[in-house]
Amino acid sequence: MRKLRRLVVALVAITAVVVPSAPAGAAAATPRLTRVDTDTAGQPDPKGGVVFTGLSGDGRHALLAAYSHSTLVPAPHRTPADQGVYLVRKDLQSGALVLVSVRENGSPLAVSWEAGMGHTGTTFAYAGRVNAGPMVLYYRDLTSGVRPIYTMSGDWSPNKITLSSDGRWLSWLARNNAAGGVIIRHDLHTGQTTRLLECADPLTGCYIYTGPLFSDDGTTIALQYRKTPADPIRLAVLDPGAVEPRILPEGVQGEGFVISGNGKWIFYGRGSGCPGCGGGRFELKRIATTPGASPQLLRAWEDGVTWGLYPTSSDRTGTLVGYFRQTGDSGKYYAAARGYLHDMLTGIETRLPEPRTELAYAAQPKISSNSRVAVFVESCLSATSCYPTGTYAVALTTLLPGRMWAFDQR
Repeated sequence: MRKLRRLVVALVAITAVVVPSAPAGAAAATPRLTRVDTDTAGQPDPKGGVVFTGLSGDGRHALLAAYSHSTLVPAPHRTPADQGVYLVRKDLQSGALVLVSVRENGSPLAVSWEAGMGHTGTTFAYAGRVNAGPMVLYYRDLTSGVRPIYTMSGDWSPNKITLSSDGRWLSWLARNNAAGGVIIRHDLHTGQTTRLLECADPLTGCYIYTGPLFSDDGTTIALQYRKTPADPIRLAVLDPGAVEPRILPEGVQGEGFVISGNGKWIFYGRGSGCPGCGGGRFELKRIATTPGASPQLLRAWEDGVTWGLYPTSSDRTGTLVGYFRQTGDSGKYYAAARGYLHDMLTGIETRLPEPRTELAYAAQPKISSNSRVAVFVESCLSATSCYPTGTYAVALTTLLPGRMWAFDQR
């Protein structure tokens, strides 16, 4: 009996570590796609120019940036000519559109492309200028209204604007024209603002290369970083309460990465090579954010056509990761960066469906925190003309039918 018990324990341990192999990402049976960048009648703006900027954690709403004269801007606020970028919220179930970027008095506000949306799609953060004034970061709750949070000085502007899923934290990276970066967090409950990491002068001190990316609760932060000008740029994690990032054992400058919503995992791509130089090897890996963790290999490609791998999103639990693979196939498929999903529960890679297979491919998948929806954008195949491109949503229950679904109910 003891031998049998030991055997069962060993098998469970092996099963927990080994990711089952699966055929390379063939497209699944075509599921229903929902066009995201459309007006309330379901029609896209013929001028194009609408940019997807965010997805609510519950998968219900998409945040879009559109020019003020776009057909996606609700009629009372639409302008005859371009007066800058407005933010609108699209309800992916009803198709309703709401103007998001407004001033304290409710009038429209032209904003930057950077913005954040809360878990349920009812709170927002965005930055804009009133007349020739300074850049101001605003917070809006559809129930309680708009309030200014932070006024930028000089040439500083907010990037990576993020709202925590519990509604407490508003975090962002302040950047200036000299590549300085400061990670800032504002407590929406108490009004306190804290500087978490200051790299204001990369010529003499630390430098934030890419990121930061925040966990859903806003407390664990992934970034590419160097401590001094003499150090290499490396993948790092800023732990809750820490004053300095912790360098991870792998992950270097230029490699893509994402953090899971629960803050427990960082996914990243590694590799080198190209189709015209004898091929190479590219890997999708993950590492736990706990100190001392070791990297884990999820997938690898040595196919002679892959020349880049960049994770783009993860669900809350880190069991589903989205990425795109840059390939060098000949002809119109040259340099395509198709989007894929890797399911940690099944080990299967699934290619995103493509609405216009002969003209465009699906790229840069964004997975909702609760795993229900993925949103992706189209990109033109080489030697084709496909503009204006579209943004689409797909229900993951239909795209990944073999998955054992256990939804986050938030």
